[in-house]
Amino acid sequence: MSTGVLDVEISEFSKTYQVRRLGRDDVDAIYELCRENRIFYRYHEPFVTKESILDDMEALPPGKSRKDKYYVGFFDGGSLVAIMDLILGYPEADSAWMGWFILSPACQGRGAGSGILRDVEAALRA
Repeated sequence: MSTGVLDVEISEFSKTYQVRRLGRDDVDAIYELCRENRIFYRYHEPFVTKESILDDMEALPPGKSRKDKYYVGFFDGGSLVAIMDLILGYPEADSAWMGWFILSPACQGRGAGSGILRDVEAALRA
């Protein structure tokens, strides 16, 4: 099924961080980054679990496939600093939907999140 969206080169998602798809081997690092974000989970319950992370990695909206999903991590050196769940071609063929974006508390308030979002938008427009 064609989504009308071209494949995206995820290395273009950031000019500052290294970006790669996240998988089962990354669950511990994802959990630690999420666990540090207690304020987020105060307003967005339930609190994260390793099982909920694995479920999120697989979750897709109706009509979408794994090739449309970009569950990616942004790394500074070897440290995971942000996670994004992006679905291409949803809800419309020429759009992208960000289901989730979480940033390390150490990077918050410094423009890092805004920079990542700008870079991702620019990569998707290109």
